[in-house]
Amino acid sequence: MQIDTNNTVQPVNNANATQQSNRTPRTAEQNNLWRYVWLLGALLVGIAIGVIAMKLKANANQTVVAINGTVITKDALFGELQSEYGLPTMRKMVNNQLALQFAANKGVTVTAAAVTARFNELKKQPNFGIILANNKMTADEFFRSLSTQMAEEAVYSQSMTATNDEIMQYYAEQTDPNNRRALFYRPPIIGLQGLETSTRVDAESAYSQIESGSQFDLAAANFSIDGSKANGGHLGAAEMGHSALTAVPAVERTIFALRKNQVTTPLYYNNAWWIFKCTGYLPATTYPFNKVKEQAVRNTLVNKGIAQKGTDIKKEYANFARMSDMQAFWPQYASALGSK
Repeated sequence: MQIDTNNTVQPVNNANATQQSNRTPRTAEQNNLWRYVWLLGALLVGIAIGVIAMKLKANANQTVVAINGTVITKDALFGELQSEYGLPTMRKMVNNQLALQFAANKGVTVTAAAVTARFNELKKQPNFGIILANNKMTADEFFRSLSTQMAEEAVYSQSMTATNDEIMQYYAEQTDPNNRRALFYRPPIIGLQGLETSTRVDAESAYSQIESGSQFDLAAANFSIDGSKANGGHLGAAEMGHSALTAVPAVERTIFALRKNQVTTPLYYNNAWWIFKCTGYLPATTYPFNKVKEQAVRNTLVNKGIAQKGTDIKKEYANFARMSDMQAFWPQYASALGSK
């Protein structure tokens, strides 16, 4: 029995009393143990969730695109790229590395800072666009190739000197309008709209409409059979001596005689009849010597070195490449290392 505060007698539940009397209180060590078990379980669950998430992410990354439910995976894409471009790309990388090592063997080292400085210097030059066009590269591609180019230049120009007359002769060659690869001369550039018809009659009808005051865009939409009619006949810009127009000199001369908003009469060109309109014109530009002096001096030295010792250096390089320790761990790239 238990006595309550009112001194009344209450019956005791014998079962509860027995359970309470048999229950041993938990010690501090037991409580800590249960806490560690709980934390360990939570950690394991977290790790499992993370692994699942990583697998899902990895599987997602494997799929590049999907077409009507058919997926193209990353491995398939890379396999195709390797098959198409792997070998020529590897040859280029091997040759670049050999060129840098050959230069270092001759005491020439090209630092990353020097490459960046040269690129920034060239980018400021007014003829930077011509440099890219002559090398058929984008600015990023040119930057990546610059270290090899600088190493080769340094090897050829090593110990070379040039007189002022030699430098000015090089400058004169590179400003000659008849030199299609001139570095320091930019030919005229013209912006064009064009309208193509299959017959002279249609071309003359289109020309009459334009002469009567109709917009060239409207005439192109009404008469042109060229795909450019969709955007008003706009053809972009053409550089004299460096476009498809150059194949027909008489047509090129007629077009480059235009000035803004002027229109040609119908011209027979490329097996069709065309009318052209000038949308803008930039005259030819010759870059002054003081703007391109460093480049002119550097190129003069390199050209002189190639003329005087180019054959010997090529033989030295071939021998260096032949004696180099090269291994292909992927058999499909063995031919990129050349014959030993």
